[in-house]
Amino acid sequence: MGTKINMMPEQCKVNQPVIMSIQIFGITADLTVAVSSSAFEVVGERWQRLGAQAIKFELVPRDQGSQIAEVEFFSGTSRVGYIIIETEVEEPQAIDLPLWQELADEEAPEVPAQSAAVPRSAWREP
Repeated sequence: MGTKINMMPEQCKVNQPVIMSIQIFGITADLTVAVSSSAFEVVGERWQRLGAQAIKFELVPRDQGSQIAEVEFFSGTSRVGYIIIETEVEEPQAIDLPLWQELADEEAPEVPAQSAAVPRSAWREP
């Protein structure tokens, strides 16, 4: 049995959602996964039943700094696994509005009229 967990990135930004997916290969037990954290809002269900397909949790960081999320695995009412995930949460960068205004005031470059698309007749089937 193998486990694949795509954790949150090592760094994320306050109020910008991140996705954590969990999948266990060769699973024979009926497992439920719970995600909790005081530093992240769990959007949607915080408890999900784990089957053959990966399950996904959407987490939104609330606070800046080093933060953790806890992942617990249950079989029935018994906890059979536990993982702590640590990530660094940063403040989002402020947008320099005058720079954006300068970019908006510049003339847009000319776009050629021809399309670079490949005609469907040139596609090859695998």
